Amino acid sequence: MPREKRQFEDDELYHITLRRMADEPLFLDIHDYYRGVFGIYEFNNAKHVSIRDRREQRIVFKKQLQQLPGGLTPGGFPRGQTPGFVVQQKQPPIAMMEPDKRSKIVEVLSFVLMPNHLHLILRQLIKNGISKYMQKLGSGLAAYFFERYYVNIKRRGHFFQDRFNAVHIVDDRQLQVALVYDWTNPLAIIEPGWKEKGIKNEAKARKFLKEYEWSSYQDCIGIKNFPSIIEAEKDFIMEIMGGAKGCEQAVNDWISQKGEIAKIAKAFPNLFLE
Repeated sequence: MPREKRQFEDDELYHITLRRMADEPLFLDIHDYYRGVFGIYEFNNAKHVSIRDRREQRIVFKKQLQQLPGGLTPGGFPRGQTPGFVVQQKQPPIAMMEPDKRSKIVEVLSFVLMPNHLHLILRQLIKNGISKYMQKLGSGLAAYFFERYYVNIKRRGHFFQDRFNAVHIVDDRQLQVALVYDWTNPLAIIEPGWKEKGIKNEAKARKFLKEYEWSSYQDCIGIKNFPSIIEAEKDFIMEIMGGAKGCEQAVNDWISQKGEIAKIAKAFPNLFLE
C-alpha cells in the first residue's frame, strides 16, 4: 500500500533526521564527512547537480587562486574582499566557493553529521522543496557510498532507514530546543547514553562540541567552519538564540541540566528524532 505523501509548507521550519538502515555507518572517515557537508550545500539547488563537475570546477578555481600574485583573487581584488566570493582559511586547506549561482529550494538553519545519521533544520522555500532536497541529498550520499565502498545497495535492500523523519517546528521555543538538541547530539560519540545518565566530565563535553567540525555549531559561536551553509539564516538564528554567547550558553546549560533533558523531551514529545 503506497504511503501518504507528506506536505511541507513554504517558509515553515522542519527538523529532519536521515539514518542509515540498521544503524550501519554513513560516515566512516574525514573524506565521507567532507562529502556530506559538500552535499548539504550543493544539492540545495533546483537545477541538476553533478558533484563530480562541481568538484572539478572548484579544483580549477583553487589553482587559479594559487597562481595569482600578491594575495589577489580573480578580478584583482584583495583576498577576502572579492564580491561574490567566499575565501575562508581552513585547515586543511583553503576552502573556496565560486559566486553562489544555486537556485535554492530550502534554507539550512542547522546541520549535524553523526557516524550513522544526520540532522537538519530546514526552511522550505518552494513547493515540495524539502522533499526534493532530501531526495537529492539521500540519493547522492547513497551513490557516493556505493562508489567508494562498493556496497551493493540493491542486494542489501534500502540504504537508509525508511524515508527521512520530519517534525514541524511551530514556534521560537521549539526552534531553540531543536537547535540545542542537534548541536549537542555529537556528545553520544564520547559519552553514549549521556541523555539518560548525564555527563561525567562537563568541561570535556563542552570542549568536544566546540571542536566538532561536522556541525553548524561552530559557525554559531564565532568559529568559522562552513559559514556558507547557514549564511542566509545566520542573523535569524542569532536573534532567536541571543547571539553567539547565547548559543554557547544554551549548549552549556543543556549539558549541565542532565536529568532535565528527560523533562524537556516530555514537553516536546515529537521533536526528538533519534
